[in-house]
Amino acid sequence: MKFYNVTNRYIDYLKKSDPKVPDNKGERRPYIGIVLELNNVQYYVPFTSPKRKHKEMKNGLDFRKIHGGEYGAINFNNMLPVVDSELILLDIEKENDISYQCYYGTNTEIL
Repeated sequence: MKFYNVTNRYIDYLKKSDPKVPDNKGERRPYIGIVLELNNVQYYVPFTSPKRKHKEMKNGLDFRKIHGGEYGAINFNNMLPVVDSELILLDIEKENDISYQCYYGTNTEIL
């Protein structure tokens, strides 16, 4: 599985049309997600960090817990259309924040 960030330029572009698009915080958030392709369109699907409420929530069409909510969740309702040129491949093993390495780098079966 590959993890990605999205360029600030692209987030700024999307925010002009939809102010609910989350800030990218200088490509340092890190705004980590995966890319899915549906009907020949690529979508960036961001993860959300672990929260206590995730353990109690149920998986649904727009929400999927990662490892029972322990590692956060995938919010499909926050997915963004994206093109390859605006994606930044993330090398999780080189991530400075060790918590991201633990959450995503060492667990190959996260869902």
